Amino acid sequence: MSNLRRLTGGSSHETWAFDATLEVGGIRENHSLILRREFENALFEMSMETEFELLRRLHLAGFPVPRPLAKPGSDNALGSPFMIMERVAGRDARKVMSDNQKTTDRRRIGKALVSTLARLHTLPIELVGDLLPAGDQSAVTAEVEKWRETIIRSGNRSAALHIAVKWLESHITTVPNPVIVHGDYKANNVLLKSGAEPIIIDWELAHIGDPLEDLAWTMLWTTPDDIVGGMLTADRFLTEYEQLTMKVIDRQRFFFWQVFSLVKLAAIFLKGIEHKSGQALPRPTLLMLAQALPCVEEALSALLLRETLGGIGK
Repeated sequence: MSNLRRLTGGSSHETWAFDATLEVGGIRENHSLILRREFENALFEMSMETEFELLRRLHLAGFPVPRPLAKPGSDNALGSPFMIMERVAGRDARKVMSDNQKTTDRRRIGKALVSTLARLHTLPIELVGDLLPAGDQSAVTAEVEKWRETIIRSGNRSAALHIAVKWLESHITTVPNPVIVHGDYKANNVLLKSGAEPIIIDWELAHIGDPLEDLAWTMLWTTPDDIVGGMLTADRFLTEYEQLTMKVIDRQRFFFWQVFSLVKLAAIFLKGIEHKSGQALPRPTLLMLAQALPCVEEALSALLLRETLGGIGK
């Protein structure tokens, strides 16, 4: 093993890159690899074993994800669950956009990323249905309740957050056509290989659910280097998806997921800065992310005001 180095980013797992020579079938080959290890206090519920199996099945189905290679259990020298996967020769899409502002064909890449998301939503849920949480109406209710409890446990007193949770509880949406949902589809969870071929990473929030949830979550990130705002306008993003799937987006249902996504994001920020007696202090990255809470609350207030004024879908 050589060239071991820790990679930046990642709020739920520790990520290391390294090179190794492996012998397969009597042939020694050099491999570029990634090791992902759980932090002491995992931010999300998906186990490393589940994520490994999810990646394995998606890779076998031909969907663009890193190929998982090894999944040791928790009883190992590192002291916590980890897995090893191939290291893709590419960079996250947000950095590509930032470094090549004038030469990158942003719209072409944006359309490719929408196409990849639409492709995910066409995969049969039977492929991973035994691994991921269900996504029917009762599951949506449970998700709202889970994040509500996180917000209450945090002691946060934001009126916008609590009003938004109440609104969600009284407007639980149906999920007419459940699909595999990535749950965190945004530019820095996409690696671009040469030729702008996308590889999708970070599947800790994946589940079976409403495809509109993925769309709403992606639209939270609107910097000049993100999919929405940097590559495509919000309207173009949704139109591209509709054209690829040949399905018209239900704007009322989509609005629910916009509100839900903001509440979920705020709850994740609050969960990240929880500190229980005997546990390690919150990681600096999570403390930094929590500074965005006022922006989330402002966005929620604007959405709910729009709903009050009868402007959904306009």
